Amino acid sequence: MTALVLPPADGAPDAVLPGGCGLLEDCLFHLDSLGVGRAMVPCTPRSTPPMVFPRGMRVDSGPFGRMAADAESAAAGEPFLLVDSSVIRRQDPSPLFRTAAAGAAAVVALSSQATCGGRSLWTLPDGAVLHDDHASGRSNTADSGMWLVRPGLSRLLPLDRPAGIAAIYDALGALGAGLAAEFCPGYTRRPGPGTAYLSACGEILSGMARPWSRALPRTGVLVEPGAILPDSAAVRGFLWARSGSTIGEGVLLENCVLMPGCDVGERCSLRNSLVTEGARVRSGTEAMDKTPKMFGRSGRE
Repeated sequence: MTALVLPPADGAPDAVLPGGCGLLEDCLFHLDSLGVGRAMVPCTPRSTPPMVFPRGMRVDSGPFGRMAADAESAAAGEPFLLVDSSVIRRQDPSPLFRTAAAGAAAVVALSSQATCGGRSLWTLPDGAVLHDDHASGRSNTADSGMWLVRPGLSRLLPLDRPAGIAAIYDALGALGAGLAAEFCPGYTRRPGPGTAYLSACGEILSGMARPWSRALPRTGVLVEPGAILPDSAAVRGFLWARSGSTIGEGVLLENCVLMPGCDVGERCSLRNSLVTEGARVRSGTEAMDKTPKMFGRSGRE
């Protein structure tokens, strides 16, 4: 099988998962587990740290128009997958092959709106998608960012079309091209921004969605080289302390992610907290309620 894989936004801090695995890398390994042997990635973004690629998978990159045409050519008249790699997924695409809405250019994998964060979609009983001007209200299912594309898609889109799944959806709608949709079971999570990133990291560290390409400690506690965690600090649940983060004496951390260059002062007690890059948490801060919270940027200090 062939896949056209749309990269996440270049340089987004929430494009890196615990253990240093990028969203694009994680997506490629998931596709490898599904039997995808060739992936086309429009304009592969700069990756920090360097990406690991699945063995045996051919990965090509280039302009969107050329990659879409190459994916269709490589599929040799068979459907291929279009995947948004900004969503962490452990999703089974097999229901897409069983949806038979007449004339659909692609079949969209639906998932929970709350986790995948995609466009809300309404469908008819045969799976055909109702476009926005025919649908009213809000659905609790949404475009998860994985489509089964039927032959001819590349001819429907301008060669300079930006490689974003929302733009592709709008372009197909403007051209009158029909879409179908089917719910696909499995895990999906759009990890950013803000506390959604905290949730994604917690699910990975707790083993719900372990990375395909990199091993993580079974304890759920990952302290990178260059992070300072004193012996007097207490840790409960999961913790990801990234390189350059510092933690003061007598601190209690429960289910926390500390981004590079942040500083948690002495005697702080934080629960369900994301401390953003370069943020400072004042000594003695108490934040032990259950609500997920963010320190730094537009969050608390």
